Amino acid sequence: MTDPAAPGGDPAGALRLSRQPEDLPAAALAQIVCTFAESGGSDGRVVLGGPGAYPTRTYVCDQETKRHPDADVPTLAPSTSTSASPSASPSASPSASPSDG
Repeated sequence: MTDPAAPGGDPAGALRLSRQPEDLPAAALAQIVCTFAESGGSDGRVVLGGPGAYPTRTYVCDQETKRHPDADVPTLAPSTSTSASPSASPSASPSASPSDG
């Protein structure tokens, strides 16, 4: 499902914060993302942005975020004024691969 663009260029339902989301401590961002996601009955995806003309970004509240709120909150590609791609996968899940060496 895609949201039509809201006035001002943000996707519909986007929330602008007084600080850039990535500048917040991980636990604070996780709290905002999961609270916003659960209050809106969404699929765990929320669109947040900071002040000014910086692009919004889609954040994901999943079980891993709830278990480990101090870890990075998964994000999808930056949101556009048309829609976020529903086929994109979260990018913050660490992969379990042995290190070279």
